[in-house]
Amino acid sequence: MTGPDAVSVLAGFYDSYRSRNWSELAERTGPDAVWRQAASLPWAGEWKGADGFAAMMARIAECATLTVTGNRSTALGADGVLVEVDATFTARTSGRSLDTRVLELYRVRDGLVDGADAFYLDTHALAGLLAESAGPR
Repeated sequence: MTGPDAVSVLAGFYDSYRSRNWSELAERTGPDAVWRQAASLPWAGEWKGADGFAAMMARIAECATLTVTGNRSTALGADGVLVEVDATFTARTSGRSLDTRVLELYRVRDGLVDGADAFYLDTHALAGLLAESAGPR
């Protein structure tokens, strides 16, 4: 990768996300970016581009309040970044919380974030928390 290193690119992306500057976030996102989430969660599947990222985050917010209590980034070669996120998910309907860790494997291409795959420390516990909140189906 030429230009800014992957960790710096991702730091700018996170800054745009934290400030909810969606137009700036879109400028930092590759046109073919893909965000992949666990199949057992309410926000499961693949989300594409900056609009997909925003929609994914909106879906998460419908289900739970997500509070990030810390994160650490590690470069993986020239175009990858592993982000360890310490987070608390609080279910919207029950108010119950789960402290957990999410590992996010980001891809960076041509100075833009090209998506990420999220791996939850305990996907089963998170899905259970959210299903419990939703009540019977």
